[in-house]
Amino acid sequence: MSKTSGLLFAGAVALLLAGCGTPASIDRVAGMTTDDDPFLQHLHAGYVDLARKEAAYYDWVDAATFRDRAEMVAQGGAVEPWDPTGWNIDSAETMDLLVSERANLMAELEAGDRAERPEAAARAQTSFDCWIEEAEEGPFHPGPIASHQEAEIASCRDVFYAAMEELLYVEPEPVPEPEPQTEFVVYFAWHSPDLSEIAMGFLGGVVAEAVRQQPSAIVISGHADTSGSILFNMDLSRERVDAVAAYMTQAGIDPSILALEWHGEALPAVETGDGVRNPGNRRVEVSFE
Repeated sequence: MSKTSGLLFAGAVALLLAGCGTPASIDRVAGMTTDDDPFLQHLHAGYVDLARKEAAYYDWVDAATFRDRAEMVAQGGAVEPWDPTGWNIDSAETMDLLVSERANLMAELEAGDRAERPEAAARAQTSFDCWIEEAEEGPFHPGPIASHQEAEIASCRDVFYAAMEELLYVEPEPVPEPEPQTEFVVYFAWHSPDLSEIAMGFLGGVVAEAVRQQPSAIVISGHADTSGSILFNMDLSRERVDAVAAYMTQAGIDPSILALEWHGEALPAVETGDGVRNPGNRRVEVSFE
């Protein structure tokens, strides 16, 4: 081989290697720094990982493709997800799906996920480009690649969908704690100060709530309907108050915090005429303060 021929051959080899994704060239790009944008940092690292994966399969051309995208990111170039229509993808169904998913991805990226969820956004973009690259290689093309291509396509696709789930996730609005109940009403039978089983069960819940809330005072206010005389109803409302206070005291409530008052028929919950039996007015109101 002449000296001139040798130089030409060496130059051709150097040119060929420069266009291939050799491990050394990938390491060079991996060592490049990006700006302080977390999305670009993750994007750069993602493309470097893809370049190394392709180099491990001795796919130097695709390794160089991903290496070059990583280098573009490091140099501040605009790198968006690939448009699948520019790729030779045999399956029309796969092409339609990729076009649709790219639109979904772009919508999320442009909605602000590059800044809000930089790692997931970068992972979504690099795995989408991985999906496109693997889809072009098979599994419809004959040869050794086709034997594992389905798994490679599925791997990139699954990573993409997982990343998209993160981008699409919306944090639910916190449900405010309900305000604690501080007012309760116990009802009585006509002309009776006795607590029914239902009333005693209800008061058990009131006592439990008082223990939880620890009010400084508990006001117990008695009432009656208008079906008896004013004097009778006043006494009846007092007896009802006494019954509720006795129950709460026996259940463990400190009697010193109980404030007892009774109003007879003077403060009806339901306005009626005189002499009317009304169950809504036969009551004791319990209030925490």
